[in-house]
Amino acid sequence: RTETEIIARGAADMKGGLAGILEVVRVLEETGRDFPGELLITVYGLHEAPVGDGLGLRYMAEDGTVGDAAVVVESVQGLHDKAIVQGKGQSVWNLTIRREGEVCHELNRTPAMDGLLETVAAALKRLRNYADELTALGARGTLLGPPSLFIGQVHYGDFYNRAPAEARMQGTRRWHPDDSFEGVKERFAAVIGEIPKAPGIDIDIDWNFVGEAYEVAAEEPVVRHLQAAYEKVTGQPMEIAGIKAVADGARLVPWGKVPTVLCAFDNRCAHADREVVVVENLVEPCRVTLLTLLNYLEESAE
Repeated sequence: RTETEIIARGAADMKGGLAGILEVVRVLEETGRDFPGELLITVYGLHEAPVGDGLGLRYMAEDGTVGDAAVVVESVQGLHDKAIVQGKGQSVWNLTIRREGEVCHELNRTPAMDGLLETVAAALKRLRNYADELTALGARGTLLGPPSLFIGQVHYGDFYNRAPAEARMQGTRRWHPDDSFEGVKERFAAVIGEIPKAPGIDIDIDWNFVGEAYEVAAEEPVVRHLQAAYEKVTGQPMEIAGIKAVADGARLVPWGKVPTVLCAFDNRCAHADREVVVVENLVEPCRVTLLTLLNYLEESAE
């Protein structure tokens, strides 16, 4: 495309990566560049929470359709000059807090019905304290900063003079490679169990898993070739780093046991009301991706 901007309302963060993949494939085809080995291009839907959880990649991994290494082309801002070797795991937690009885007019409610609001307030306080406890753990030798808990939504009631029968809360939990989703769920349940509940109140926990924490050795060939490619293209060194957001490394490494690196593309407008991809910003990461692939395949054949 020669336009300065590719407008892709609602999906610019994916369009940048897809455009990059297509450009790499076009160059390989049009230049007739021959190389040893095989290159598998994988594009799948339901990529991102809350609807997607990477099951497309899980099925491929369980079927044995994996390579010796993987390069994830992802639109992630601020990581174009980083070689990602660690990633946080992430899941969305959901709490539903219910009381006995039905929704009613505020003037018809009994004193016991206000126990729902009291429990919601207690839950917020305990979760906020838990978030502080996780922050206090620190990075613990990782490149990822501390583990975290974030409260993103709290819904109590639906009208100004109705006493609700349930409330909902939702947020994220992110963890280190030395932890696991199962461990995270177990400790979260224990924290919720500490919340003082008014009589007749129940709290249910549900999860939307997004990706597992992972780590790749900095000495892996694909990591070295990414760093070398970036330095060749830009003249600048590429430092080792971690990623707090979930990209497909959080699926390919735990599920497929594949050494994985990330080639980051521009996403400054991702998740905005008007999402765009700036074509000029795709050129450099395409060159880095292409050189990484060619050098890795050539070395692997030696």
